Amino acid sequence: MEPNTSYRIAIKNQRQDISRVVSSFQCYKGTMCQYLIIIVIVTILLIPFRSTFLPNHDTSIDQNRLHKLIVDNQDDKSTSLHDRRKLVDVLHDLFDTAAEYNRNGSLNVVDTQTEPNFPIFVCDGCERCDVCTFIRPLGYFAPVLTMIFKYILGGGQCNRGPLVVDVGANMGYFSAYAAALGCKVASFEPNKHPRQYLEATAALLDPSHTLWKVYPMAIGEEGKEVEFIEDVGWGGGRVSTDKANLTGLEHLLGMQKEKVKKQIVELIQLDAVVKEDILLLKIDTEGYEEFVIQGSKSVFKHHNVHNVLIEVKTQNDPTKRDFMYHLMKEVGHFTHVYMFHDVYNYTRLDLRTFDCIQNGAYMEEVTDIIAKKKYDEKLTSQDYWFRKKALPLF
Repeated sequence: MEPNTSYRIAIKNQRQDISRVVSSFQCYKGTMCQYLIIIVIVTILLIPFRSTFLPNHDTSIDQNRLHKLIVDNQDDKSTSLHDRRKLVDVLHDLFDTAAEYNRNGSLNVVDTQTEPNFPIFVCDGCERCDVCTFIRPLGYFAPVLTMIFKYILGGGQCNRGPLVVDVGANMGYFSAYAAALGCKVASFEPNKHPRQYLEATAALLDPSHTLWKVYPMAIGEEGKEVEFIEDVGWGGGRVSTDKANLTGLEHLLGMQKEKVKKQIVELIQLDAVVKEDILLLKIDTEGYEEFVIQGSKSVFKHHNVHNVLIEVKTQNDPTKRDFMYHLMKEVGHFTHVYMFHDVYNYTRLDLRTFDCIQNGAYMEEVTDIIAKKKYDEKLTSQDYWFRKKALPLF
């Protein structure tokens, strides 16, 4: 039977049903009654076309799994309902964000291809979430950095209750991986757009909020309110502390001044939150890394920071080379520095057998270059690993 024929038969049957319903009302031929009948008929006829008029923001979230995660992770039944409502509020905020910033996209939960794997909120069909464009098809992001996280935090290291601090957490991929490995996590993300995904994933993995804390602040030298400048993608914005900084950032991001979007965010020092040793401090703040370290000096002074993974923009600028020397020798007292280059392509790799060299990635020790201020030797990547122990492969 042709589709059009089926459709006509369905409409005919529907109209017959409507006629029977209308005749059963046995109402008078008054004007109000006629209007009521017309409204009912039109409403019923439009039901098959409702998806054309209503925006679709279906998250495809497995509600049974969400409920099971909440119940399984709640020992105290008195707080279970409260946390469930909080999770619903977070999901509601995500729907609002999708409607405002991503009218053509939808929300989804992806299971990563990492070991262990974990569920993470991503944005489907959303160009603003640059990290999501990798996680959706591949199940991971930045495989070299992912493997470094596993090297530092795996092997039962998180069983000892160490802290991982993620400054510039974005939508939460690396924070979530640290939480999945069992570590305590403190995530800092001032940008409200990716932070909603970060908060939702944190609620999914840690409903009781005992291991993973999300802070809507930036880390810097002093506590005050500052401007956060948005980029086209969520991964490119950064904090601006003065007009000169803002002008330079507009130039860096290629933005026209009238098109720059800003948020007012809170800037705090790291020791306002962190009061213990840190197994891993990750910093990805799009050129603001010097200010983050300045705002973290008290933590370095009073606690042991074992590893720092940091993105250093314009790494061959003399001021940035001075900064890396300062971080190594005077702030963190690190003994080894490694430079690495990650892989950003859409060919899925098996992380269990991942080989850096075969896939265009590399890692190189640059301890001597940083420690001896060899500025004539150019650094070829902006990603660095500061450690207090040598890696066995070097």
